[in-house]
Amino acid sequence: MFKFMEQKNILISPLDWGIGHAARCIPIINNFINQGCSITIFASEEINNFFKIRFGENIFYINDKSKPFSYNKKISLLKIFHFALKMKKNTIVENRLCAELCENKKYDLIISDNRYGFKHDNIKSVLITHQLMPIPPFIFRFSKPIIKNYLKKIFSSFSEVWVPDYKKPDGLAGKLSHVNFKIPNLKYINPLSRFEKLEINSLPIDENKILLISSGPKNHRKIISKNFASIFEKIPNINVFIIGTTPFETKNKKINTIESPSDNEIFELITTSSIIIAGAGYSTIMDLYALKRSAILVPTRGQTEQIYLSKLHEKNMLIARKFKTLKIMLENLKETSYLLKKKEENFNIFN
Repeated sequence: MFKFMEQKNILISPLDWGIGHAARCIPIINNFINQGCSITIFASEEINNFFKIRFGENIFYINDKSKPFSYNKKISLLKIFHFALKMKKNTIVENRLCAELCENKKYDLIISDNRYGFKHDNIKSVLITHQLMPIPPFIFRFSKPIIKNYLKKIFSSFSEVWVPDYKKPDGLAGKLSHVNFKIPNLKYINPLSRFEKLEINSLPIDENKILLISSGPKNHRKIISKNFASIFEKIPNINVFIIGTTPFETKNKKINTIESPSDNEIFELITTSSIIIAGAGYSTIMDLYALKRSAILVPTRGQTEQIYLSKLHEKNMLIARKFKTLKIMLENLKETSYLLKKKEENFNIFN
């Protein structure tokens, strides 16, 4: 993937906004380990635990105790303004934290996944992002030039910007990752998935098996999981697996929650479930694409990125918003034995 044999000590810090940013770093970390590099992860305790399950003591971990971002479903000009101020402040904090880490140990390369301030002026610093130009809410479209100029300054402050998407438009992220302004230090590195090197097995699809991939910040994952569980409890003859959330009480013993499944467990669940329900986050879409699976996408309210991505992949995915209620959606799928397994030849973003 990437050859940096001369850069042995690498510091990686993914954004703490769910597990997606960490998950897409897995193939990058594997690549550097195979080259004999020393890897240090600077992340929240939850994300470090996620990496420990996969890499054990093969890499070093430093807990980031700074407070992660949070988002609000309700949007207003005042909230956008506060978010912008918070983001600027957070960038300054990230820059200070990075400087402190680099004082204690010499690093040859710094990789930040969507942390705009995590870089060092005297060390090669790389930003991983699929959002070269975020989509503001329609009522705030006037802010696009401001966002564009701000991001151009951010991008130019890094040595390189790596985009986990195909260079060919529209790729997997569409206009999020393909913009009409020049970024000189931009590199497309193709989609990243922790499942990209696993062979898709021939295990049969279980028509009674439903998988819910809970994603996003921790509190959000818990709320979504409980809401879906209340719907699943009323549908007979199904086995439900909910991954990515803390276990909770449920009336139906056939609802199984798995907080921290291994990649092999997730792989088997995705490839054998008849119905997959997931958020519309970009990392989730990259994983589904790698495994040639479709899903019912549930964009998070207020997340313009997820709303856009779900519409972009509408030909390969179902979108929950098409149904009046999630209960009706699931009942219809169950009654018609609807399978979301797509033929490989039809699952092509460039068709």
